[in-house]
Amino acid sequence: MRSGGWYYKDRLGRTRGPLELITLKTAWAGGIIDTDTFIWGEDMDEWAPIGMVYGLQKAIATWEGLFLLSILLSISHSRKTRVCHEESPSRSISFHHSTNR
Repeated sequence: MRSGGWYYKDRLGRTRGPLELITLKTAWAGGIIDTDTFIWGEDMDEWAPIGMVYGLQKAIATWEGLFLLSILLSISHSRKTRVCHEESPSRSISFHHSTNR
């Protein structure tokens, strides 16, 4: 994995870079980038999410960043679950088995 020449799209869609691998690692630890952040390097044909670039996430992910990501995903999931439960009323479903054919 090369150390420099990385670019990423920030949350507003602006291109950031070129960056060294250590800078990406710092951005990951700070929650600025994550597995869904689009990235491009000089040896890539097109932009791709960090999680889809072989070996990159492993090279930049710190345990602090992974921990933060898991917390954020957990919060997001619990909010979505709560909204789904609030929007759909409880319904009981009954099944009837018929022996007549």
